[in-house]
Amino acid sequence: MRKEKSNRASLLFSKNSSHSSIINIENRGAFFEKLADLLKFDSIHQSNTSNYGFENIILSTNECAYIINYPQNKILFKKGFQHLLGYDEKEITIDALGQLYHPDDYEITARVYNAAILYCMDHPEDSSDSTLFISFRIRRENGSYIKVLSKSTIHEVDENGKMISALVRFTNISFLDKTTNVNWDFKTKNFMKNLFKDEVYKAYQDFFTMTETRIIVQISKGLSNKEIAEELYISGHTVATHRKNIFKKAKCHSPQELIRFCEGKGIL
Repeated sequence: MRKEKSNRASLLFSKNSSHSSIINIENRGAFFEKLADLLKFDSIHQSNTSNYGFENIILSTNECAYIINYPQNKILFKKGFQHLLGYDEKEITIDALGQLYHPDDYEITARVYNAAILYCMDHPEDSSDSTLFISFRIRRENGSYIKVLSKSTIHEVDENGKMISALVRFTNISFLDKTTNVNWDFKTKNFMKNLFKDEVYKAYQDFFTMTETRIIVQISKGLSNKEIAEELYISGHTVATHRKNIFKKAKCHSPQELIRFCEGKGIL
């Protein structure tokens, strides 16, 4: 299995991650509903697997799965990786798995995973039926990437109801989703979406000034500098200056690239 320089696994399962990146969509609920309707796989629908052993989990031909134990920080069981990704299951460890995520998808995926884990740890009374969906790209043994839908559910809890382990299932959705978007949806009881999103995107909450953010919103509408100036009651020169600073901060070279950047950071 190819190795990469960065230790991604430590971020993917660390409680102290401070990274974020890439794309999220506001209508992600509809996105996953569509997938559920099209795929017709049991893995897409919520189910409680905590009373069943891993050997009883049935996978389709385009799926793989594993159980991760958080106190041990270890993958306990896994299957389907050889068929779906081409890797010997003996190679699938936390360290190895973290290195398979697409570089452009990794940070936001890790952030969402971490936020969901912390939420379940902090709210055991609400998390027994929690389900986390994320779609992202993962590398196969031959070097190519496929788009997978990851579904995570709580597999085992302790006597206090706190999560010990989770079942994570990857389903190949490349034939349905050919975009580079990372989409996610977290379903749990008494869920406070805004607080969860703040946790996921907190690293970029103050990335742009208030004026810059207002201008970005207008750029996303396709307005010119002159139109933005009229909309915000500021001079065209001020808009041009802010626009230059915005693109420099984001290291973007086009409005389309800027919009993708801001969507990925939770700014838009």
